[in-house]
Amino acid sequence: MQDVRPQLAQIFIEHKADLGPGAAGASDQAILDGVDDITEVLLRDLTTALTEGDADWLRRYAWFLDLVTAMLEDAVDKPLDE
Repeated sequence: MQDVRPQLAQIFIEHKADLGPGAAGASDQAILDGVDDITEVLLRDLTTALTEGDADWLRRYAWFLDLVTAMLEDAVDKPLDE
C-alpha cells in the first residue's frame, strides 16, 4: 500500500485556515511534521460528525470527506497484492 502522507500533507497545507488558528499560522514544514496527528484528529472528528449529524462540520471539512472518499474508492479498485 502506498504512503498517503504526501497527499494528505498537500491538502492540509492547502486548507490550513480550515484546521484552526494554530494551523493557519503554521509553516508548511510544521504541517508536514504533523500529518499523522492532523489525520487522526480529522478522522475522529469526522466519525463524530457523521454519528451526530453535524452538518456544519461536514460542510466545513467537505474537502477532507471528499479526499477520504476518493482514497477509499481507489483502494477498493486495487488488488490486495499491490
